[in-house]
Amino acid sequence: MARTKNANQQDATMVAGTIPKLLISGVDRYGSTKVAMRRRGDSAAHDVAACEKLLRWGVEAGEFKIDNPTVVAHNIIVLGHMWAIRRWLLRKCCTLEEYIREQAELILAQCVCTKNISSGG
Repeated sequence: MARTKNANQQDATMVAGTIPKLLISGVDRYGSTKVAMRRRGDSAAHDVAACEKLLRWGVEAGEFKIDNPTVVAHNIIVLGHMWAIRRWLLRKCCTLEEYIREQAELILAQCVCTKNISSGG
């Protein structure tokens, strides 16, 4: 689980460096060319696929019980985007690192197999 959590934290930290680009790309999609929109869509699909792959590894290793890793992967990505969208308010109550940690703990707590909790790992 630590490997999965660390990978998600690294991805979220990387996203933090592209916050202005995320905001602009979301607003600018209406004025974008089809090629640019396709590239952004491909990039978003790649992010979800990478997250989903980590979650599936956790399921296969018996660390997670997730019925639909694709939906959980989308949730993780969207929650990561929330910092970009609402950082003006969120940064008043927590740092990016705290936000990442708390969101990761929230999601992973719902996915961890109970046998791993009771056995200590």
